[in-house]
Amino acid sequence: MNASQREALLEAVRQSRVSASLPNSGNFSFYLQLDADSSGSVFTDSADRGQSSARAAARSAKARIGTLQDALARALPAGSTVLYRTSTSAAGLAISTDVSNYRSLFSLPGVKNVHPSAPKTLENAGVADLINAPEVWESLGNTGQGIDIGVIDTGIDYTHTDFGGSGSVVQYNVLRRIENRPAPPGIFPNEKVGGGYDFIGDDYNADPNDPAYQPVPRPDPNPLDCNGHGSHVAGTATGYGVNADGSTYTGPYDTSLDLKAMRIGPGMAPEGQPLGPAGVRLQWVHRRDRCGDGVRARPQRRRLA
Repeated sequence: MNASQREALLEAVRQSRVSASLPNSGNFSFYLQLDADSSGSVFTDSADRGQSSARAAARSAKARIGTLQDALARALPAGSTVLYRTSTSAAGLAISTDVSNYRSLFSLPGVKNVHPSAPKTLENAGVADLINAPEVWESLGNTGQGIDIGVIDTGIDYTHTDFGGSGSVVQYNVLRRIENRPAPPGIFPNEKVGGGYDFIGDDYNADPNDPAYQPVPRPDPNPLDCNGHGSHVAGTATGYGVNADGSTYTGPYDTSLDLKAMRIGPGMAPEGQPLGPAGVRLQWVHRRDRCGDGVRARPQRRRLA
């Protein structure tokens, strides 16, 4: 068996394994890699001839890729949809098509390889391990006590279990509808989030080119997050953590904690404790941005188990 035959056999085995991992029916996404150099690689390879020559070569490569993409799009199986095209880092075409078309995609004009688009999920529960946070919590006996944290962002979802809230989507949606009024007592403030203020209102938008342009601040006393980014940042800083069943994690914060078994890992400073009669407050301040909420968090009075 010569080298080309071995390569063909290995490719056939690879295709067979990929086929076995695909769903049995329905549409699936594939990236069709073209048998052409990307415009970015052409630019790099031509750089020794000068910037002008490299840019011209890259433009020509992009045009060639465009022609190949057009031809490929016309040859796609019936019912296929082009999702996007790439030319700079790789020359190709992403499509959605019936999964039964997988093997036939290799024979389409200009196709070098076919890559199924594997579903991806966001995971961050084990991030604390990357900086050895559990070891620090355990060796120093400090999980954030006495630390003031300022987060300038889009507010905080105090209904989230990461902040000791109920975790109820229904409750969150109800509160969003009355977001310009104070939240009901007992929901906000809570043990984790001790106060806050929305400095500009949810519909604030200072971009004059946006159809939703609304540059007039409309402050209100409810710092509920209407974007999600602020809650993410706040949780990374000082969230309790969320168990696999969606409930609030209550400790201990040490090396016995199985972070990867959690739905959401704890923040880097998951507990705060009072340092004197008045206590210590973790502080959140909301930036002047669309949905700007400033939030101040209450000190944590629970001690390690």
